[in-house]
Amino acid sequence: MKTKLLLMVVFAGSLVISSCTKYPSESDRTLDALAVFTKYDVHADFSAYNTYAISDSIFYLSDSDSGSISNGNTTAVVNQVVANMNARGYTRVDKTANPDLVFNLLLDSKTTTTIYYPDYWWGYYPPYYWGGWYGYGYYYPYTPYVTSYTTGTLSMEMVDLKFPLNNKLYIRWSVIIRGLVTSSHTLGEIKGSIDQAFIQTPQLTK
Repeated sequence: MKTKLLLMVVFAGSLVISSCTKYPSESDRTLDALAVFTKYDVHADFSAYNTYAISDSIFYLSDSDSGSISNGNTTAVVNQVVANMNARGYTRVDKTANPDLVFNLLLDSKTTTTIYYPDYWWGYYPPYYWGGWYGYGYYYPYTPYVTSYTTGTLSMEMVDLKFPLNNKLYIRWSVIIRGLVTSSHTLGEIKGSIDQAFIQTPQLTK
């Protein structure tokens, strides 16, 4: 399973792989498009922060495996965050340099499986009694079939290290980029979604 997860950031220059099974129903088809959700602390003064730290690797979590990924594509994703943060006036430093903020990135994939059971067909043959004649009942069970699809989520959390409260660290900004796991989502689209997250949060600036 770990090898499969690694392929998610290697093949086709994207963060996701193709699904070999059916998509969700039409009512859930919006998952096929990338969606960007952002949330920030309305009480935070983002101009009070100067430095931030972010790892070159991305932590991943699946239905049966977890770990970290570090390769060219993950670096490209991290660099996109760095480019946006630098453009907003912040400076990237190492985690050991006591940064004001630290980023946590997580790639989470979940597979939904549905088993379909078609209706059974019934028939009769003698000597079951039915309407004046006898016969035995029987049926032909159709073979059930299985469909599944995988949704992927790239999430980012910006943790405040500068102003802890009661020995607790707080998340000042969070981002969720969600979509159906298909090869149609290129690395460029993922990076564009990261840009969109910053566009949606103009408050995050020096």
